Amino acid sequence: MLPLTGPLSGIGSTIKHIEEQQRAVQQSLLTSLAGPLGDISKTSQWASTLGMFDTAKINQLLGGGLGSAVEDMRFAIAKNLIGPAALDQTKIGAALGLTTRFEADFATTQLKMATLAGIGEVYDRRSHFQLDAYHSLFGTWRTSIDLPENFWRDRRVRKRMYRDAEVDEGLIVAQPAMALEIMIESGLTPGLRSEADAVAVVTFGEVSMTVRSGGTSRDAYALVEQLEQGLRSYIERKLEGRFGPDWFKLRASNLIGKAKDIRKTAMARGEKFAPLINFTELGDLSNIIKNTKNWDEVFGDVFKEKTEFDHDMQKLIAIRRPTMHIRAIDSVLLVEAICVMKRLADQMSDDGAWKIVADSDR
Repeated sequence: MLPLTGPLSGIGSTIKHIEEQQRAVQQSLLTSLAGPLGDISKTSQWASTLGMFDTAKINQLLGGGLGSAVEDMRFAIAKNLIGPAALDQTKIGAALGLTTRFEADFATTQLKMATLAGIGEVYDRRSHFQLDAYHSLFGTWRTSIDLPENFWRDRRVRKRMYRDAEVDEGLIVAQPAMALEIMIESGLTPGLRSEADAVAVVTFGEVSMTVRSGGTSRDAYALVEQLEQGLRSYIERKLEGRFGPDWFKLRASNLIGKAKDIRKTAMARGEKFAPLINFTELGDLSNIIKNTKNWDEVFGDVFKEKTEFDHDMQKLIAIRRPTMHIRAIDSVLLVEAICVMKRLADQMSDDGAWKIVADSDR
C-alpha cells in the first residue's frame, strides 16, 4: 500500500486526537455523574420513561396499587417539568447520549426499572411500594449460595428458574450489555452512552466505580470487591468506635483463628502486617453483623431487617465465590447485584439516621 501524502497524510493523527478528546470528555462526564449531576440525570431519566406510558398501560403492567403510585408521580412530574425545565431535561439526556427508545419487550423492562428508581426517590425506603416495585422486576427471585450447580452451568436452567419466579421477561432474555443500557436509560443508575459502549456509575460513599457494557462480568466482580472493602471498613469503624481497639477479640472471637491463618500465609508471601479484619471474607463480615449482640447493639438500626440483610448478603456471596470468576454474569444477576449493592451502600451512608428522626419529638 502506498503511503498517504498531502492533506490525507495526517488523517491517522487527526482521528487519534479526536478519539482522545472524546475520551477526555467522557471521563469528565463520568466524574460529574458521581455527584449531583448523576442524581439529576437519574431523576430526569425515570421521569422521562414514566412519561412514555399512559395510565392504562401502567396499571396493566404494574398492577393497581403500584400503578396508582406511579400515576401520582407522573402527575407531579407533569406539573414541574414544563417549559425550560422540560427543555433542560431533554438537553441532559442528549448530552449523555440517552435518547434510545427500546422495542416493546424491553420498553416494559425499562418501565419497571424506572418505577423502582422513582419510587426509591419519592417514597420512604420502608414504603411497601419499594418492595412492590422490586418484585415487579424480579418477582420472587433471589440468588442464594445453595442454588444447584446446574443453575450456574446451564443458561436454560437459569431461564426456567427465573420464569418460575416470575422475573421480568425482558430482563431474562436481554444480554448484560443491553440490561446495563436499560438501567441507565431508566434512571436506575446514572451513566452515559458513547459510540463505543454504555457506562454506568455506581457510588459507594466517597468511592465511585464504572460498569461498562463491554465488560459487565469483570466490572461486576470489581463492584462486589469494592463493596466488600467498604463493608469491612464500616464494620471496623462502628465496632472500634464502640468497643475500642480490641473489638475483634471481643466481637468476632470465633474468626480469630481463621483470620490469623490467612494473615500468616499472606505475610509469608511478603504482604505487610494488617489488622485481622482485613483477612475476612464477605461471609465472615455478614456473620459479624448478624451476631446477636452486634446486631442488637450496633447494626440493627442501620440494616433494619436481619432476614432481608441476610438475603442481600447471600446474593453477593453467591457471585463472590471464586468459581464465579470463570463464569459470565447474566442480566438478572447483574441488575440484582447492583440493586443490592446500592441498597447496602445507602444504608451504610444513612448510618441509622432514620431512627433518630423517627424517635424525635417533632
